[in-house]
Amino acid sequence: MRKKANNIIPTSIDGKMQPQAVELEEIVLGAMILENEQLEAVITILKPENFYKPSHQSIYRAITDLFNSSNPVDLRTVPEQCRKNGEYDIAGGHYYISTLTDRVASSANCEYHARIILQKYLARESIRLSTENIQNLYNDETDIEEEIESDISKKTALINNDNSDNNYQIGEVNKAGLILLDKIRCGEVESGIHIGFLGLQRKLGGWHYSDFIIIAARPAMGKTAFALQLIIKPAITHKIPTAIFSLEMSKEQLIIRIQSDYSYYPAERLRTGEITNDVINSISKSTEFLDKLPVYINDKAAITVSYLRAKAKKLCKKQGVKLIVIDYLQLMKSELKQGNREQEISYISSSLKSLSKELNIPIIALSQLSREVEKRGGGKRPQLSDLRESGSLEQDTDIVGFIHRPEYYDINELVNGEPSAGRAEIIIAKNRHGATFTSIIGFEAANVRFYDLERSEPAPLLPNTSFETQTEPF
Repeated sequence: MRKKANNIIPTSIDGKMQPQAVELEEIVLGAMILENEQLEAVITILKPENFYKPSHQSIYRAITDLFNSSNPVDLRTVPEQCRKNGEYDIAGGHYYISTLTDRVASSANCEYHARIILQKYLARESIRLSTENIQNLYNDETDIEEEIESDISKKTALINNDNSDNNYQIGEVNKAGLILLDKIRCGEVESGIHIGFLGLQRKLGGWHYSDFIIIAARPAMGKTAFALQLIIKPAITHKIPTAIFSLEMSKEQLIIRIQSDYSYYPAERLRTGEITNDVINSISKSTEFLDKLPVYINDKAAITVSYLRAKAKKLCKKQGVKLIVIDYLQLMKSELKQGNREQEISYISSSLKSLSKELNIPIIALSQLSREVEKRGGGKRPQLSDLRESGSLEQDTDIVGFIHRPEYYDINELVNGEPSAGRAEIIIAKNRHGATFTSIIGFEAANVRFYDLERSEPAPLLPNTSFETQTEPF
């Protein structure tokens, strides 16, 4: 037997009437009983808890139970189902249920009415969550940042946990796909975000929208340096807004890396103060174009998924950001109060994949590799099983890439037999869109800088080069 619902209706919060649409609830329920063709449309929108009155929740629950069991829905079956559910009295019995059909003049706008009911529910729940949040903030023992992030997470979950119909007939999707392909052919839209390295660009076709990508490596392989290339190059050549969430390095450390990269003055000398006024002037001139780049840096440490979601949505909406990089995944915190680290990483990983789909942008997360790479003989090439806390990383990702520098291990040859000096392998070990492969790029140890071997690099941007003139595609 189903537990009886509480039939007390909270009429107000702080003396104000809660958002509600009781009359529309009556009309929608009556229409569903009278005209069964309205059932499917409404059931994809509403859940029992979306109704304001407990009696309406019970009646709607009975209707959905009958629908899900392929039984008829009418003035006889609905009261009987309420009785089976142990909610006959709460529902108001035969008499009240029969009066609902009297409210229906026309069922033509039933779906529209259902969406209004959902909006009222979202308003009530948002008020409830905000009230709880305010009460908790008055408590001196509350961790303020954690409470704010928890509030954001709950409200985001409230929006996402709807009953919207995401089912599409294949013909509709096919037409949309053909339109998109034609736009790509005509150059009206890009198939993905340009990577900045021609070998990777040719094989992958760019970073695809809604993809979740892992770039992993052992320490000292140059993960952050590679990540900076990924956010800077699209911004320079295509004016694509990008962002990096740096959990390990401060914004000042990152900008020194970037200044070193584009002024060609070793970052190590910049950090140790081996600079003169002439060097400062030279760096200032050679990096003037950086001021104009649509690149955004967030260096808050130990961020949670809810914090990232809130900031990422704002960056996409306000700044038009099309690519986000996270440096790095294992430094993120999970909202899970229980569970081991592998479960936390699994939660973070699946959340990042969901976020990439929600925002329709590629999200790249850097990741550490386990020490098994160091123990392995031969070329010490990374493999998927080397991903730390890899419970769901491999499963959730669309692309997994490894940065491997054989020279670091005193290995003289690359996988293709060429000398390893000044070279790095980008190993695409998982590719949901095609084949796996290895791409060779250049690496300059003095500047901790990766560069494209298929271009006339390494070469710094000239001091008088402006942002607008950097139009050569990557």
